[in-house]
Amino acid sequence: MEWPINYVTIIPILCIFVMSISSISPKCQYWVKTVLMYVYYVITALISISFGLITRNPMKTANFWAMLYRQVSWLLLGLKWKTVGRENVDRNQTYVVVANHQTALDVLAVSHIWESFDQCTIIMKKELKFIPIIGQCITLCGTIFLQRGNSESSRNALNDAGKRAKESAIRNHS
Repeated sequence: MEWPINYVTIIPILCIFVMSISSISPKCQYWVKTVLMYVYYVITALISISFGLITRNPMKTANFWAMLYRQVSWLLLGLKWKTVGRENVDRNQTYVVVANHQTALDVLAVSHIWESFDQCTIIMKKELKFIPIIGQCITLCGTIFLQRGNSESSRNALNDAGKRAKESAIRNHS
């Protein structure tokens, strides 16, 4: 019965310590927010894994994870996003949204764009599949993995994804 008491004591002390460090300088604040963002990323992935195992629906799992991850913008970073041109999105069309992933904020941007579409999927390099927790989550989200350096394999994966998307759209509109 001691361990719950220890955590109840340690967590507030840790929070006070982190807040103190982040107020030292803008550089410290940046690193504290970055680390907390990645921790939040892993926590939401764990929650989404549970959700994905229950629903067994990649689209619902991906939408759920994107919804959870959008919360970090204002919760932790104080960011506000505005998606311009959302009214121009025709939900009966197919789109490719490309993020060059130069920073971790690209993932946040994509999570905010995600809500503009009814159905979409993620395309990532195959190596990301093997990251603990995140890899399991993105697999449950129906991610299409591309093998870098093998253009034929990547082309086949994208063509198969296109066929599945067309079949899915036909079934959904019948």
